[in-house]
Amino acid sequence: MAELTNVLNEYAHTLYTKLKDSIPTDVTLVEELSFDGENKQGGDYTEHVVVAEEAGFVHGSASDGAITAPTAVGMETVKATVNGFQIGIVSTIDYSSAERASGSRRAYADIAGKKQASGFNAIRKRVEDELWHGQGGLGKIASSANVDATHTVLTIKLSEYAPWIWAGKKNYQMVAYNATTRVGTGAFTITKTVVNRATRTVTVSGASGDISALDTAVAGAADTLDLYWSGTATGTLGASGFKTMVGLMKAATTTTGTLFNVDLDANSDAAPNTYAAGGALSFTKVCEAVELLIGRGVVEPIRADLNPRTWNNIMQDQNALRRYGAEVKKLESGADYIAFNIQRVPVEIVGEGRMKEGYGCLRPKSGLKRIGARDISMATPGSAGRSKGDIWYHDPSRFGYSWRIWTEQAFFTEELWKLLSITGIVNT
Repeated sequence: MAELTNVLNEYAHTLYTKLKDSIPTDVTLVEELSFDGENKQGGDYTEHVVVAEEAGFVHGSASDGAITAPTAVGMETVKATVNGFQIGIVSTIDYSSAERASGSRRAYADIAGKKQASGFNAIRKRVEDELWHGQGGLGKIASSANVDATHTVLTIKLSEYAPWIWAGKKNYQMVAYNATTRVGTGAFTITKTVVNRATRTVTVSGASGDISALDTAVAGAADTLDLYWSGTATGTLGASGFKTMVGLMKAATTTTGTLFNVDLDANSDAAPNTYAAGGALSFTKVCEAVELLIGRGVVEPIRADLNPRTWNNIMQDQNALRRYGAEVKKLESGADYIAFNIQRVPVEIVGEGRMKEGYGCLRPKSGLKRIGARDISMATPGSAGRSKGDIWYHDPSRFGYSWRIWTEQAFFTEELWKLLSITGIVNT
């Protein structure tokens, strides 16, 4: 079977090259954040974060002569330590399909290529979900409507709803938590989603006992239960209960406790910022949030990620643009983003389909990164040094071939104070 494996791998790499060069519009952070696998030490990625500057000052007038040097007060640093988390996906093809797929590149693309492309894009979207909402949850459950013993319909709380999280997620599995306690013992499989702001329903199936436990928990604690992709949260949630990274939104909303091994209570200057919208988000309120970052010393370009509905509200607030006298760089029918300057700092306001409706995030356009052992790859680890890297391999457990896509990575920034979360948005 070795010769057939070589043929499949050759065809697979032709498609893989095209996949790597494509830029799907719905994986913003995967595409924008550089992957840094060079600064890991052993199993950890470490970075020294400055939490206090040098402070050994002295002052004197000209008549004081040779003034006495003060006691040195050195800067303080904290060693931020971050570990990557593994994400993998696997697929198979039987011998018959593999033989037919090896006949030509066209046959491969039609038989095996579709599975390969689907798997590659699926894991990119799963990584994107975790980069945004890892350890923070996919959304909270507002209510449930039981269908039968093994099915129920969940409605996602509006402020916790982001359309791209749920689009195309049939057959995905989730787990539910009430704070740190898991609801039921098994996973819930999505059988249908209605990606509509007015509806926001996710139909799930599960064991009868788990469906009953879920319906009961939702009835007793509406708007509080969190959903996570299966495998990302296990046992009783806590420091060791997550099997996924701290996402951007979890980082941006964490202002107390310890994050990336930095004690934010003892080092408040290192903590992220928050802005309470308290209703509809206007352009004026965005400017106020930007001013908070400028006050912290952020002078590089800033990106404001907003839910598409929130972005539409901002688009309708064009009078505010004229009041502030901002230079409109891109604001036209069908515009991708709103760009303006505030106190010489360039700001982009962008609609992001994975941003929950009640939230927003301001972040610098540089300095955020993805760290880990390896970025998303179809090539088997350890094989790329000999050739292009194996993709298909003989599966010893069945009469067929398998491929795996794997990554180990996590979101990280050593400048948490440059992040700002907007909360309490109520869209009109």
